[in-house]
Parts: sequence; C-alpha cells; structure tokens
Amino acid sequence: MANDSQAIASPSEPPYAADTRAKGWRFELDLERIEQSDTWALAPAELRPWLLMLWATAWKQVPCGSLPDDDQLIAVRIGMKAAQFAKSRSILMRGWWKAVDGRLYHPTMTTRVLEMMGVKDKERQRKAEYRKRKDAEEAARQNGDGRGSDPGQGAEVPDLSHGTSAGQNGDGQGSDPGRDDTGTGTGTGTGTGLLNTPLPPKGGGRANPPHAPDGFERFWQAWPKSERKGAKGKCLEVWKKVDAEKHVEVVLAHVERMKVGEMWTKEGGRYVPAPLVYLNNRRWEGAEDQQAGYPTASGGRENFDASYYEGAESWG
Repeated sequence: MANDSQAIASPSEPPYAADTRAKGWRFELDLERIEQSDTWALAPAELRPWLLMLWATAWKQVPCGSLPDDDQLIAVRIGMKAAQFAKSRSILMRGWWKAVDGRLYHPTMTTRVLEMMGVKDKERQRKAEYRKRKDAEEAARQNGDGRGSDPGQGAEVPDLSHGTSAGQNGDGQGSDPGRDDTGTGTGTGTGTGLLNTPLPPKGGGRANPPHAPDGFERFWQAWPKSERKGAKGKCLEVWKKVDAEKHVEVVLAHVERMKVGEMWTKEGGRYVPAPLVYLNNRRWEGAEDQQAGYPTASGGRENFDASYYEGAESWG
C-alpha cells in the first residue's frame, strides 16, 4: 500500500485499543493510493489479488487493521497455501511491523482505522448533543415554558422542517372565521390566524415532505448540490420503502466518503447521481465501492454514463 515506509506510531506500542472493531464499516479500496504504492508496484500480477485479500482480512480482524504474528495462520485466513505464502512473504508482508501486543500493523491500514474512529467519534458527539437538546426541549414543554391562560401567548412555535403548517390542513388556519372545525370549510384561508401561524416557503418553493424522519433530513442536507438533486418527496417515499432509517449512519458515512472521492468531484460533480437513483439502487450497500466508485451492476466501465443517468425522468 502507499507510503509503506511511513511510521504512524512507535513500533513498541499498538496504535489503538485492542478492542477496536470495524463493526460493519466498509473497507474501501482507494485505487489511486494503491497504484502509487511501492508494494503494489513490486508485486507481480498473480500476487496482487492476494494483497487485496490480505488487506481485507486485516480489516475484519480485532483489533481492526491488524494481523496475527503467525505466517501459517495468515495464509489460512487469506486462503493461500503455506508454501506459496512463504515464497511470497517478502512482498505480502512488506511494511508490516510487530507491536508489543503481538499483533502486526501496517502504516496505511492504521491510517484508515484512525480515520474511521475519528468519524465515529464525531457521530457519537453529534448524537449526544442532539439528545441533550431534545431532552432540554422536552423538559421546557413539561414545565410549561411561560404558557398562560391566553392560547395566543407563550405558545411554542411549531417546527417547520416537516411541512408548512405544523401538521394542519391549511396555510393560514387559526382564527379565520371562514373555516369550520374540520379545517375543510369554505373560507379563503387568508385570515391572519394566530400570531405563530407558519408562513409558506419563500420564493414559491415547495415545503419539505411531511413527517420526514430525522435521518432522511440529515441525508438530504448531506447530499451535494447538483442539477439532479430534486424530487424530495419521492426520495422520502423510497427512503421509507427501503427502510433506510435503520441504516442511516451507514448511508451518511457512504455519502460523505463519496462526496470527497474522485468520482463525485470530477468534472465539477458531473457524475453525482440523483438521490432518488441512489436510494432506489441502495448504493450505500456497495454498488459504488467497487472500482473506486464506478457502478458495477453492468460489469463494465463502458456502461458508466448509462448507469448514472438512469432514472433521469424522476430527478425533478
């Protein structure tokens, strides 16, 4: 792998805790990094698949990114015959060093693990802050938060992120005498209503889809701006259909990685897919993790454009 001579930590101490696990975090192959690697350059063509298998195997070990200091066990783990491993060991194990815990580590693998840990720590902090904020809001609601006998004073301003009218049926309801109790009367809906009646979106834009879960809103905010970012309502339908909320952390992590990758940044973001296509194809499950982000459903680079522009009529 790249920077084989780089030292991340002292050879005597492990670079991270012994219980560090990937826990479903995908090990993505950085094609540019691999091609620049001295180890890759020195490896004959027939040995390169074994290098990939070795790195993938190390990623699934505990600690993540390490290997046991046992040639026979490593050979068994990657499915290589012991004699062949012994013959190729100088290439396969180039750059690996032994720590005091008896495990083998590689500088580039260590870098990837530390990057993963950093992202996970930030996500845990974000969740903790979100829960703290929600607990404070709930406590304020339970304590009354300044509410009095006047229903028009001290009322909580509704959250507008899930619609234009806080779950109501009209865009100006409240004290408008033209509406009946069901909200379906014959009034024009142009009355002033309560003081905190939410206004429609500025500029004539469409409101966010109703009842959008928090995970979907985070996904929508994280998605890069492009001419194909649209059809938010349809995207929400697909989000619910594929049950993406259960995998929101995996989805967001994948989007963040793709946003800074070569494929989504080249040519001014020309190859950023529509979010609707992304969700329909469940691309966070690995459809873009092969070949440094190229779609593989059709099995070839020549069909790249067709795969990415499929479903253009639904981009909105």
